[in-house]
Amino acid sequence: MVKCGSCDEPWDIMSSTFHCSCGHAFSAGDVHLAIDRLVDTCRRLLDILEGSAKANNLFAKRTETSFRGFMASVVEGLGEAAGFVVGKLLGRFLG
Repeated sequence: MVKCGSCDEPWDIMSSTFHCSCGHAFSAGDVHLAIDRLVDTCRRLLDILEGSAKANNLFAKRTETSFRGFMASVVEGLGEAAGFVVGKLLGRFLG
């Protein structure tokens, strides 16, 4: 039951009939079923979007971790190369 916003009389919305501009009539049950289907579709879409967001976050974390590991190995390699070059130069100048 709902109340009319104008006269404040109660009214059983489930006994209502809805009319299309083309003249076709829909029962309240038809409208209720359509709304239920729409809400169900929205819930499914939300589940898909949440799953996609979780997958994107996981991918970003893995990518960041992988990139950090790659950069650490590059810096380590550069450090070793620099140490080798400095060692050779010092050996030539001091030796």
